[in-house]
Amino acid sequence: MKKNLLLLAAAFAATTLMVGCAMFSSEKDEGADNRAKLNKLVTQARNPEKIEKTGDQKIDALADASTVLYERARKEFNNYLDQTRGPIPVGKMADFIQKNVEQAEVTEKDYLDHARELINSDELGLTAAEKKGLTPEGLYKQGKEYYALNQYIAFVKEYDAAEDKKACEARAQESKNNWTYIKLGEKVYKDKGLDKVNWDEKLKVVKEIINDAARITKDAGDLLNGLVSNGFSLSADVKQKTDALNGIKNQALFSKDAGLWLTDEYIGMKLAHATGLNLGRLSNIGD
Repeated sequence: MKKNLLLLAAAFAATTLMVGCAMFSSEKDEGADNRAKLNKLVTQARNPEKIEKTGDQKIDALADASTVLYERARKEFNNYLDQTRGPIPVGKMADFIQKNVEQAEVTEKDYLDHARELINSDELGLTAAEKKGLTPEGLYKQGKEYYALNQYIAFVKEYDAAEDKKACEARAQESKNNWTYIKLGEKVYKDKGLDKVNWDEKLKVVKEIINDAARITKDAGDLLNGLVSNGFSLSADVKQKTDALNGIKNQALFSKDAGLWLTDEYIGMKLAHATGLNLGRLSNIGD
């Protein structure tokens, strides 16, 4: 059993190393990978980790600090999702549009039918009042707007990185459908006031979250190592402490992952503000 606890301590050390490395690299995730990462974060944000008190002052103090950071990260994450992804049904509708946008056989009627299915689905757990406030037409419109916004931000990132800006624009315009959504996304970005947000300040916030998550993960690993060095016991007290330290680890991992995901998103939003494109002048395609 002591060996198992030593392995757990090693896992904490590995986690600390991963957090430290991740602070210096934020990959540009797109498509299915990005959706999978986002869906995981959404699920974690909806099911908050709870940590039971142990009576150990150091562990409980760290758990309190971890929970404060965790709730801060959840709030930042959820607020941004509300701004850029909308409620769950809207996000689901946007996902459906993304999967089918280049399928010529998928018609507007198909989108409206899917919107109707989402509203009536028990899977989303909508209340009667929430269902009453939604219409297929309204849900489809919102889904298009949020999908378009994210297409626009993806284009801005590509445009900023491109050495040949005109070629980048030309590639985006090769698909009339795609360009239409990109131009709509620019309008949504401005209509929602996202061009007025101080994204530099928002980036400072998530940097602090990532740094604090790394520190908390290290401190949790140190406390676990302390348990190991003091000898192993099968008592419920030791199990309670290791469970608490695992909870701290999970909270810190969410805070770090949410912070890294938000960093990439905020950079895109900042680029959109700095670039100041006026896509309506670039092409008449989609007008």
